[in-house]
Amino acid sequence: MKKIFLCISISCLLMPVFCAELCQEFDDQAHIITVDCITRERIITQADTNKNKETKVEVANEQKILKQKQEKENKKKKLKSEPKKQQIKSEEQNLQINDKKNYLSKTSYKQKDIGVKSGDWMISIAGGGGGYLGGSIKSDYTNYDMKNSSLWGASLSITKFVNSYFGLGLEVGGDLNINSSLTKYFWGPGYSGDISSQMSVYKLLLLGRINLNPGHATRLYVPFGVGYTSIEEKRSTEMATPAYSFITDKYTASSVGYFAGIGFEFNLTKNVSLGLEGRYNGFIYHSEPFAYLNGLIKLNVKF
Repeated sequence: MKKIFLCISISCLLMPVFCAELCQEFDDQAHIITVDCITRERIITQADTNKNKETKVEVANEQKILKQKQEKENKKKKLKSEPKKQQIKSEEQNLQINDKKNYLSKTSYKQKDIGVKSGDWMISIAGGGGGYLGGSIKSDYTNYDMKNSSLWGASLSITKFVNSYFGLGLEVGGDLNINSSLTKYFWGPGYSGDISSQMSVYKLLLLGRINLNPGHATRLYVPFGVGYTSIEEKRSTEMATPAYSFITDKYTASSVGYFAGIGFEFNLTKNVSLGLEGRYNGFIYHSEPFAYLNGLIKLNVKF
């Protein structure tokens, strides 16, 4: 009897442990949790454990999706901002002019690039014609004026631009009479004839050029030069009386030659231009000053 009573007493003491009544309620974060209805202590069930794992997986997936969305947004922003940076870089070309920094727009930079810039080289081939303004040749019998003569010429030059407004270079060229200067002379009674002269002028000049509007596709400029001039004259004497005779003599001399003029050119391409140039030229031959005007057509290549 005593044993039966002892067993009943022990069972009554242990029953709350093995037979606890479970309740569900909300925690501080409004999550449903399982608790002991009597002690109110939280009890972790297998369902809670499984649900906790599922929640962690869902949270991880949400964070992964959110991260992917953020990366896509950042990539779009970067792609949008990159062309703008390139545009700003191309539009704001930092140019050094007279030791001052100038930021030009893309349009202005292109406009300047089609003109003449500091450091550019230019090779020019020119050809044209003209006539003498003054200058006479003395002979043993008479003087004859070169105003009656016309001439043609050609030249090759190279110029380096120290800055966009000024260039220095060298030019080699020559001018040749198309028709001779001719005069009649009489040398005593019964003697008469004609003297004609054809003159060639060869030049090696130090060349200068001043650009008036260097940044434009059509440019005005002032050319000038000074240097060595070699003159070669072919003089022919034809005597009509008393007996026909023909004598040809050649004379050479050297002098300082010079020229100054005005010209304009226009772009055919970015680096090739065509121009017209007018020049006033001068030199000394046998102590006589000679001056002539000529016009040239020029083909220029810039590099």
